[in-house]
Amino acid sequence: MLEYLKWSACLLGCVSVVPLSSLHHRRLPHPSLHLPTTTNTNNPDNSRAMLSFLDLLAWISLAWYAIMVLMAVSGSVIAFRKYRQPPPPPPFPISSSPLSQVAPNSNPIRPNSKTQNLLIPSVSILRPLCGLDYGLRENLESAFLQQWPLDRFEIIFCVAHPDDPARKVAQELISKYPAVRARLLIGEERVGVNPKINNLMEAYRTAEADLLWILDSNARVHPTTLARAVSVLCPPSGPTRSRGRTRIGLVHHVPAAILPKPGGKQNAQRGLGCLLEGCFLNGNHARQYLSL
Repeated sequence: MLEYLKWSACLLGCVSVVPLSSLHHRRLPHPSLHLPTTTNTNNPDNSRAMLSFLDLLAWISLAWYAIMVLMAVSGSVIAFRKYRQPPPPPPFPISSSPLSQVAPNSNPIRPNSKTQNLLIPSVSILRPLCGLDYGLRENLESAFLQQWPLDRFEIIFCVAHPDDPARKVAQELISKYPAVRARLLIGEERVGVNPKINNLMEAYRTAEADLLWILDSNARVHPTTLARAVSVLCPPSGPTRSRGRTRIGLVHHVPAAILPKPGGKQNAQRGLGCLLEGCFLNGNHARQYLSL
């Protein structure tokens, strides 16, 4: 079985082996005409070296396959253990206006005597925009609905070009929620090959808070996402540590893909690319993301 897996890995790696015994010399039919024949000068040591190289390649392929399987299994176990129950509420107080207007099913965190006098960290939410994603208005509005003190967070929208259609959506939301500190930056600074980073440079420099939350335009978050992330990064009880050794300096979130409803106001369509991306994000990507 092991030999079968090894040689299967070699075949998957586009390695083909031709037996030396299949190479023969053909003699011409007329006895008076002969072509110079060549003798077999293959060195047995070279054959053994070739087989050793193929064995090594097979072992490497088998080890890589085993690592991928281990990551997939461990990611599934982590997801089942951590997310089978709703997470506890974050230990920070929240603001009730205007956030409570569009979160009827959420459970607001009530301030108590232990949390009223805490120094709540300030957060700058950076949202790079480019074009009209599906559900863009709802995605961007989810940042305004975060259950967090209004004077402790700001939203910075970034567009590279003035004629970007996402600019109008951002301006409408800024006007809709005047109590939330939000602004729109237009223009980019070319510092590399990644257009998203170029779009974020001005927002990064002008952000007022020490904590930065980069939130893509196609992401829609729960009203308590900001509070939960800050409670892990800067908990009231002091710095937390990852696996008991390293202090946590970065909090990330596992994205979950949702399929758009066909038709509707935005004339959404479920193409092959949409289905493949959803399968990837909710399958192999999520398991490997959790296992790292």
